[in-house]
Amino acid sequence: MCIRDRLLQLSCTPQLERRILSALVRDPSFFRMYGDLLHPVFFGEPAANAFMSMVRAFVKAVGAPPDYDSAVDFIQRWNGLRDEDRPSVLALARELYSMPLQGLDYTRKVVLEEVRKKALRAAAYQIVRLDDFGNDSALDRVHDLMTTAIGLGSRSGERGVSLREDAGQVFSYLEQANQETIPTGMPALDIRLKGGLRRGELGLIVAPPKRGKTMFLVNLAFGAVLAGYNVLYLTYEDGELAILTRLCSRILMEPDDTFLINPDRIKAQLRVALNQVAGDVRIEYLRPDVTGLPEMRAKLEELDFLAKFRPDLIIVDYADKVRPPVRSNSDWSDLIKLYTALRAHAREWNVALWTASQTNRSGWSNDTPEADSVAGAFGKWGEVDIGLMFCQTRQERQANTARLSLEALRGRSSGEYLPLFVDRTRCLIEVVTQPGYQQASSPQPPQKQTATVELDYNPVCLA
Repeated sequence: MCIRDRLLQLSCTPQLERRILSALVRDPSFFRMYGDLLHPVFFGEPAANAFMSMVRAFVKAVGAPPDYDSAVDFIQRWNGLRDEDRPSVLALARELYSMPLQGLDYTRKVVLEEVRKKALRAAAYQIVRLDDFGNDSALDRVHDLMTTAIGLGSRSGERGVSLREDAGQVFSYLEQANQETIPTGMPALDIRLKGGLRRGELGLIVAPPKRGKTMFLVNLAFGAVLAGYNVLYLTYEDGELAILTRLCSRILMEPDDTFLINPDRIKAQLRVALNQVAGDVRIEYLRPDVTGLPEMRAKLEELDFLAKFRPDLIIVDYADKVRPPVRSNSDWSDLIKLYTALRAHAREWNVALWTASQTNRSGWSNDTPEADSVAGAFGKWGEVDIGLMFCQTRQERQANTARLSLEALRGRSSGEYLPLFVDRTRCLIEVVTQPGYQQASSPQPPQKQTATVELDYNPVCLA
């Protein structure tokens, strides 16, 4: 392969290459926006580049990307493909058309970034081949090459949508949004949330100090991992092992003070329980005094590159401890900027993001805090997609019950309270579905069709 082709090759993972190709052939608007930007040797795998060349030839002949049957027929008949390459391209086509079409916002971002990188590389390659750098025409050529490279991709990213051209995409957007929800593991709550928290959304749970914020977040992690999703739990308060202990207690339905009474039995039960868990949880402690969103991004990139771990859900325990992106003289203003940035990052990273906050001083002694008792209340409620408030009187605390107030539901407030059963010894929170409910039900089976693999115990990771 020549130097130019090597410079232009995609540098992302094969899995992401397939996501890009799948979106190109199955989403007409995606192909219209990005199809012309992809060089014939854009991808790292020969089969992917051959498939892309086939798609270009099909679009030139027909005017639109092929569906699966048309792609298979064209691959078998197209003269531009070598016979020895047809089996691998056909296998790739089967995989691409069967993949779930999700994460389009993230895929668009990757395409734009990689196109711009490759354009700059191609420009650099052409610049070093210019004969006379002192010639005015050569300098103009350098300027044109760099201007084109820097602008390439950004123009497509700024295209936006058109009412006339893209109105039909509303239905696929709504269908995709409903499919890309991460469940909470509490069926009654998931019904109210229309499946759970969607990718790109920010969810907030509010409670007075020491009333159950972390316990609620651990239950959200449990619900997601049980359904087959990967969870990244970022703790700014408790240590990694403390969070892991709570999570294991929730999984086993056992108080953590019983773990050392019969450790062999607990280890055996844990292995059996983990065989029923289709997802994974990574727990990372970040120092609140020095860690902000750039460090959070670096942690995500580190996990993706080194551990090949990409989360579907991120839990930040809790956001008020995170260093704000810009510091000012107003703590309230800094918090609002932080929540705005968290929501933007959830969309950019294509993840659902849950976090927690505590009430201000007026809510500390209030057993049933109001929405305006949250620190920076109006700004926070305005930035989150889902806002929940954990309410518990002294009598409810003694009876192991509480109430969950649905304060913000994607731009509207329901004013509804869901009764909860709370068992702090087992780190358990469940929505009460029957009158006189006193005992927790057994965990629900995984909802996501994912291969189950036996998982080994690790102090800071379930798998």
